[in-house]
Amino acid sequence: MDFNIPEFVTNPNPDIFKSDNYLVFDFETTNLDKGDPLNENNSIILIAWQRNGDERGVFVRHPEPIHIEDFLNEVERADFIVAHNAKFELGWLKRLGVRLEKTLPFCTQLAEYVLRSNRRGKLSLEECLRRRRLGGKESIISAMMGAGICPSEMPENWLIKYAKMDVEQTHKLFEHQRRELFKNSLQRVFYTKCIQIPVIADIEFNGMCLDTSKVKEVYKQSVSDLRSVERELDEFTGGLNPRSNKQMAEFIYDELKFAMPKDHSGNIITTPKGERSASSVVISLLKPKSSKQKRFIQLKQKQVKLNAQVTKSLEKFNECCEKGGGILHAAINQAVTATGRYSSTGKTYKCQFQNVDRGFKRLFRAREPSWLVGEADEAQLEFRVAVWYGQDDQGLRDIQRNFDVHSFTADIIYPRERDRAIARQNAKAHTFKPLYGGTSGTPSERRYYRTFTEKYGGITREQDKWVDHAVINKELTLPTGMKFYFPSLKVTHTGYVEGNTSVRNYPVQYLATAEIVPTALVHAWHCLKSANAESFITNTIHDSIICEVHPNERNLFMDVMSESLQDFPVKYMKKLYGIDFNIPLKAEIKTGTHWGS
Repeated sequence: MDFNIPEFVTNPNPDIFKSDNYLVFDFETTNLDKGDPLNENNSIILIAWQRNGDERGVFVRHPEPIHIEDFLNEVERADFIVAHNAKFELGWLKRLGVRLEKTLPFCTQLAEYVLRSNRRGKLSLEECLRRRRLGGKESIISAMMGAGICPSEMPENWLIKYAKMDVEQTHKLFEHQRRELFKNSLQRVFYTKCIQIPVIADIEFNGMCLDTSKVKEVYKQSVSDLRSVERELDEFTGGLNPRSNKQMAEFIYDELKFAMPKDHSGNIITTPKGERSASSVVISLLKPKSSKQKRFIQLKQKQVKLNAQVTKSLEKFNECCEKGGGILHAAINQAVTATGRYSSTGKTYKCQFQNVDRGFKRLFRAREPSWLVGEADEAQLEFRVAVWYGQDDQGLRDIQRNFDVHSFTADIIYPRERDRAIARQNAKAHTFKPLYGGTSGTPSERRYYRTFTEKYGGITREQDKWVDHAVINKELTLPTGMKFYFPSLKVTHTGYVEGNTSVRNYPVQYLATAEIVPTALVHAWHCLKSANAESFITNTIHDSIICEVHPNERNLFMDVMSESLQDFPVKYMKKLYGIDFNIPLKAEIKTGTHWGS
């Protein structure tokens, strides 16, 4: 099936951002949930815009339909639109009926994120302006907004002045950033991130649907299990207060006789006050030997896991089912992580989409009973990316013959486990750890890590080159033009490079989950829109895309995801970056009544 996808996606051209045909704009809205366009009770109070830097601008309070029409005509005429935190503005454009698939934004917040890369710094409009000595925002209105006063209650002349200045300052920032992006050869990376904004803005409106009956069943059972293990722990410890570090430390080290755990430098881990620690992190490091020690660790691990499941997920899922109709929403963030991959922030019920417990996938279903939940994953993506970087012959051979690398890992780390399926599942956490500099662990784990680096020598040599370069230059430039900075790298007297794991990690994770998967997501979204499909995307997590699939569109979903995850990223990287990605990508696609089924 042929898809009518915008040329700015299929034939990417960052030079469009050199055009003088752009529109800078800003919405002022009511402030429920910080003005979130998903909140139907929010409304637009004021629209401010400038065309091509025209300082006169047009400022409209309580816009009438004719004013909205004038503004939307300006949006339609522009080669691209400019806004700070453009995803927010695009959410409101969607509410105004704009087809986001035709919209190309230039987000000044995202531009700052690309320019700073993994160097931390605040990304608000005011901070970006101050960083360049371009002035600040209107302090009185900013203070009022910070205090939670709704813009609808602010003096009209103050608000108009604020909005006018906001647009003018955004335009100044845009001009500075545009020059910096092209000067530093970052325009291609930035362009790729900009075409993702409409996709994410649209997906956020969909949310994910919980299966109320399953949620309540699992929630009730998990709370019961948690109470049961808490009673066992209470009996085991003699009624000690589990929140008292002093009581628990005395029990762990004096009564149970655990050795105090040490950090990587060989120092005993203590509290900030220098006391013996009984934190959950420290408890996870304890090495049980006696039967009593093993029993304590078993109970504690079970209690920690159940408590996390109940408090971080199930309580919120249950509340969403009772009060929110079972539709869970989260913001997908582009400008948070150091490596460029997405993160997420829960909205009303504060549940992140990026960290859903694997066991809870089965709690999500499609909204309509006859529909399916579809999931498409990039198989072993980070390994394939690492093989490409190192042009590793052994890695390529293993990929071509579908070598089961997880079973290979399990054979070395868990040779005595009779259930090989369990061994393979447990091995997954270790399989690609060497890609990120992982070397420590049990003797069998360390043996596997050494075997991995020897087997895939091309990967190892390439990563060693990155570390050597970063030690000398304190930065690393990737084939896309993306730059990562490592000012704190330090070589110890033993030759070990402190911070080397980040140098080994960032290039792999970035290309896999900040370039390949997002471009696949963009293509899949545009394909579904082009086909006027009823199916829609609900989420993306690291290397996967999740959809609700109409029963008559299952084949369409399979075809779209196959092309999007396997073919399109390779074509896109070739056209935009000149990258010849000669390692085959593989999509694993499935559908079922529930997510992961």
